[in-house]
Amino acid sequence: MFASVVPERIVGERVELVRHRLDLARAAAEAIDESIEHLRPWQPWIAKYEGVQSCIQYAEWVAPQWGRRFDYQILRRTDRCFLGQANLESFNREVPSIMIGYWLRRSATGHGYATETAKLLRDMAFETLKVVRLELLCDV
Repeated sequence: MFASVVPERIVGERVELVRHRLDLARAAAEAIDESIEHLRPWQPWIAKYEGVQSCIQYAEWVAPQWGRRFDYQILRRTDRCFLGQANLESFNREVPSIMIGYWLRRSATGHGYATETAKLLRDMAFETLKVVRLELLCDV
């Protein structure tokens, strides 16, 4: 429904969000490997994570879902460093709403990248998807 209108690339001041790509699987695995203990409390999928193969499987799983969910990889604009992943998922048609999810590699936290990413996805969700509600859960 939304696949043709949702941008595959969203450029911010310091980050660039690109539609989830298989060719970034190794970079994703490196970010996860660097951050596994940091991510473990917040990301249940870490328990089943098996390195680059898990990233390849995820990329293959998520690719055909574009239009029902929108998965992006977060890159730093200055050097194209892989920072993490973000998505819009769980679209509710009754009350047009969607949920933002994301994770960042440990070394990228505390620099405002998540805030910028969330703002870019927020703006796109309201302007392009015409949602009236956006959900972002924050764990303590």
